[in-house]
Amino acid sequence: MNGLPPNSHEPRYVQLAKTLLERISQGEFPVGELLPKEAELCESFQVSRTTVREALRIISEQGVVEKLHGIGTVVKTREPRRNFVVSVNSADLMQYGMETHLKMVDRAKLVTQPYHRQLFGCDTGETWYRIRGVRSPIEDEAHPIAFLEVYLPERFAQVAEQDMISNLPYHRRIVERYRIPVVGIEQEILAIAMSQEVAELLNSPAGDPALLVTRRFIGPGGQLIQASVNTHPSDRFSYRFYMNQVRY
Repeated sequence: MNGLPPNSHEPRYVQLAKTLLERISQGEFPVGELLPKEAELCESFQVSRTTVREALRIISEQGVVEKLHGIGTVVKTREPRRNFVVSVNSADLMQYGMETHLKMVDRAKLVTQPYHRQLFGCDTGETWYRIRGVRSPIEDEAHPIAFLEVYLPERFAQVAEQDMISNLPYHRRIVERYRIPVVGIEQEILAIAMSQEVAELLNSPAGDPALLVTRRFIGPGGQLIQASVNTHPSDRFSYRFYMNQVRY
């Protein structure tokens, strides 16, 4: 094994996860055998222990490996599950777009209506951009995990009108272009039946159960800098929540 190839568009733990998945699929790490220890992976790939642990978390959530206490990380299968798992904390939400590929369906300017105000809390009568697309795991575009609608205020036109030249999420582009940080993310999850239009884009039957996830990206002073509405097929996507006990 050797170091990871340079890649400016993906975090190193994502690169490492992909590399491990590839080598497992090729049989370099056989099913039933243990992966090298964390320290050995750090040395082999010239990465930190945090990077190794995050990479192992990703491939564990895909069902490829399992960490056994006191033993190590064992390979369970050569092929990852089709469903995509997001562990919900602010860092993972900010990183989520980097681990997937967004293929644009269309882009339009619109004047916000009461529907939009109810959906993500903007004022009516404002001019916003709407970008619609289909999001897939980077190496499995045949099994999309979301139909996405991104809403951006007109003042961010330079970002809204950019072509999809990278996996960098729109809120990250706003941070880089306008130096406006995201200070909070509000998220709402609803269970719905998939519409005909969305079902066709996601290669799913119309009426199948789906998760509708609405996110509001908040900037300084409470300003709404982006909203996104994601429709996820129930058999390809799940959330995992971590909660800490608070002692009184």
